[in-house]
Amino acid sequence: MVPKIRRFATRVGSNRVGIVGPASVSRVWTGLFDLVHAKMMRRLSGRAAENGLGEGNGADFLIGRRPRGARWGLADSRLAPRRPVDVILAGGVSFARAALVAGALMLAACATPPEDDPIALAEYEANNDPFEPINREIFDINLFLDRILLKPAAQAYVWLFPVEFRDAIHNILTNADEPVNFANAVLQGDAERAATAFGRLAINTTLGVGGMIDVASDLGLEPVEEDFGQTLAVWGIDSGPYLVLPIFGPATVRDGFGRVGDFFFDPLTYVLWNTDKDYIGPSILATTALDLRSRNLDTLDEIERTSVDFYATIRSLYQQRREDLINNGVTLEDEDPFISDPFDY
Repeated sequence: MVPKIRRFATRVGSNRVGIVGPASVSRVWTGLFDLVHAKMMRRLSGRAAENGLGEGNGADFLIGRRPRGARWGLADSRLAPRRPVDVILAGGVSFARAALVAGALMLAACATPPEDDPIALAEYEANNDPFEPINREIFDINLFLDRILLKPAAQAYVWLFPVEFRDAIHNILTNADEPVNFANAVLQGDAERAATAFGRLAINTTLGVGGMIDVASDLGLEPVEEDFGQTLAVWGIDSGPYLVLPIFGPATVRDGFGRVGDFFFDPLTYVLWNTDKDYIGPSILATTALDLRSRNLDTLDEIERTSVDFYATIRSLYQQRREDLINNGVTLEDEDPFISDPFDY
């Protein structure tokens, strides 16, 4: 894997555009997805072969093989769908492929429930992680990418830019999420939190100079964090099994669908549909990842240093964090009183 990283870095560097250029951002994002996809497809292809999904019986489609000359990654800007219906249909095909991969291949990686050990069975059910073997493999890949790409970039970001600049970027990104917070609070029937999200958006966009300054917090409107995954939970939808997504990290089936819902709640989605600047979306996503990673450098290092099983610790923290968000920080009487965790995912 390391030689491929080097070849990818050399290929990007040979274009002589500069790491900050829009075209360079798009190439880096595309190459990163290609790299992760190739690694995962090799592993999934092996599991498919082990379970009888060989040539000529659908395995080629399931593991994502393409005809010679086809490529994975971001679509060419001239061929990218522009109408919402085209985007939805294109996304539906990708989702169908992902669902087939999950259904046909991840079953091969299911952890077997320890039926003969009641204590171990209770722990297995509490972890809600039937796909643990393949989740751990994806976690290792994500951790590898973090160590060679994201963490060094976050450290450089902290070293290069003063805290005032980084706080301004964080505030802008947070302000851009307020429409999503507002929409989900409304769908959850929480008028108070909806009013808070709307008030924060109005105040910080105007008085806060486009969101760079968090004036709303100074006025007593503390941030609220809502997403469609929480909305589905409020509606009574079960979380489904715990998953580790390539690049994006911890999730559940419910939270995965929630991310799709938030995509359509975000006004930027519709703004970007009407522009030919395809690098903007990946750039925003990369900036968000850089901001989040830079704000948790010491925290993650400490968690990894003190963890016997780093994977299990992250899984537990994620599940606790999501439960805390769903309950809006209110601990239920029959729950662990230490459920809340300050680590921000």
